[in-house]
Amino acid sequence: MIKHLICALLLLTSGSAAAHAESKGQPIGTVSALEGAALVTSDKADIGTPVHVNDLIETDDDARLQIEFVDGTELTLGEKAIVTIDEYTYSAADPEDSKAVFSVVRGAFYYASGLIAEQEHPKIFFETPYGSVGARGTKFWGGMLERSHVYGSADRMNGATKEFGVYAEKGEVVLKTNRGQSIIREGYGSFAQSIDSVPSGPKVWGNVDIGMALKQVSFAQENVLEEQAPAPLNE
Repeated sequence: MIKHLICALLLLTSGSAAAHAESKGQPIGTVSALEGAALVTSDKADIGTPVHVNDLIETDDDARLQIEFVDGTELTLGEKAIVTIDEYTYSAADPEDSKAVFSVVRGAFYYASGLIAEQEHPKIFFETPYGSVGARGTKFWGGMLERSHVYGSADRMNGATKEFGVYAEKGEVVLKTNRGQSIIREGYGSFAQSIDSVPSGPKVWGNVDIGMALKQVSFAQENVLEEQAPAPLNE
């Protein structure tokens, strides 16, 4: 499905801009933070740019973009990301009708759920080339991660040293491939080599993996502040 999605996205962006604008309806969020260059359905993104269902979000080299949705949910994208918002419905009156579906064609992302996740069975899904990620009221990261420090030799992975990983910073997520699923709780992460592979069992991530993951979606100012923060005093 993802292979055909890229072609569909190209058709979407090359279609009639006027017709698309008329059919957008009410925005579901806005660009709340931006570093570098990015596009929202072929239009240059800026702070305050409205975001709608079916929009295609693209980030350039070394870029970061954050969207704040109407319910307080935040989605941050790393560089060279391509993401579409397939569905986004939030109903304060009837939370069970709320639903969010994203297609992540490429790039790292960080999701921090808002009111849309405050229901017994949240319907929040991220479709990726490596499988589907379902969020259950949480903060989590997803993307490709360098794993050579763990495997030691590229031969262990048929020449590849990167895997698609999901890390739950808070709450719980489910990584599901065509071969199985991994339920990932707070502080744990899981990996998948492809959509047809069995995802690894959830394991506690160390500081190296967590640091490499979050760096992909961190803004430069955040990194500067972290480096300048004073070391904790010994008691």
